[in-house]
Amino acid sequence: MADFVLQEKVIASTSGGPDFATIDARNVLSDEAPPEPWTDRRVFWSGWMGDSIFARDFHTWSKEAWQRLDQWCDGIRPTLSTTGGTICFRPHARHILSDPQSCFSFLKRRHGQPVELLLDIAAFLTPAMLPRAEDHILRALDALADHDGVPGILISNVVRAAGDDDLLEPCPIDRGLLEPRLIQLISSRIPPGKATVLVDPVNQSQLDFLRNARR
Repeated sequence: MADFVLQEKVIASTSGGPDFATIDARNVLSDEAPPEPWTDRRVFWSGWMGDSIFARDFHTWSKEAWQRLDQWCDGIRPTLSTTGGTICFRPHARHILSDPQSCFSFLKRRHGQPVELLLDIAAFLTPAMLPRAEDHILRALDALADHDGVPGILISNVVRAAGDDDLLEPCPIDRGLLEPRLIQLISSRIPPGKATVLVDPVNQSQLDFLRNARR
């Protein structure tokens, strides 16, 4: 059974307990000021520099982009230390936190701060990486699954995005381009105490798939 489900505005408990996090869709690399402080965990994309959320723009990994991310985190961090709120970034191959190494380095720099990572293994993948998906998945798990800054792991499959042959989008685990054994690999490597998150809608087919993957 999954602990939580990723929805539009919240990562909700599947058992009626407290939610894992709320979701904030803002782009933290834009010129927007940090939002008003919060008291819970809030999930953000790590940010992009293009005109749209998944645009391929190499400025996303520029020195300027990293400075913007650091400034944004530094701007809100002192208040969150008082309110108890947490920043939880969700990585993506087209965002500034685009691969396991950038995520690991970022968490290391932010050690001891209210900054976390929702580990979305499939989000690191691009179509060109699919032939060696197992290797990429293993590297991500080895680097980050046990990290203290990772409170939860999102298990999803991927499909090709409409209108962009070089972009993958998340989909429920019981369909998509990743073989069932790769979903099983991710599921089997979730450490005790880490939250398991599925993509909505969570239906019986997904739950049966996850249950069988864990056998």
